[in-house]
Amino acid sequence: MMKKFQLSIENKAEKDVIYEIKEKIRDLVDKDQLKELEDKVFPLMKEVAVKIHSLVEKIEDTKRQMVRFDENLLDKASKYDIVNLNKKVDKCLIKNDFDIHALK
Repeated sequence: MMKKFQLSIENKAEKDVIYEIKEKIRDLVDKDQLKELEDKVFPLMKEVAVKIHSLVEKIEDTKRQMVRFDENLLDKASKYDIVNLNKKVDKCLIKNDFDIHALK
């Protein structure tokens, strides 16, 4: 375990080395080039963010529609069950006879 830790420490970059690399990159890249890159990239990134937001809204709308559809489907299924039960009752019982007995 100690050996792994030691190798890990040896392989990590030091702050000074990172700072030197950063400075070299700054020296190699012109500020105008960076500005040009920003001007190209940032509008595209904003467009991507807007499209992702739009997609998320569509997904949420779709979820709400699915819930509503399920509710309607369950409601229709219940009504269908009631209609079927009424048909079965009609087959088993003559309503007029029942109504007459119920009134007595």
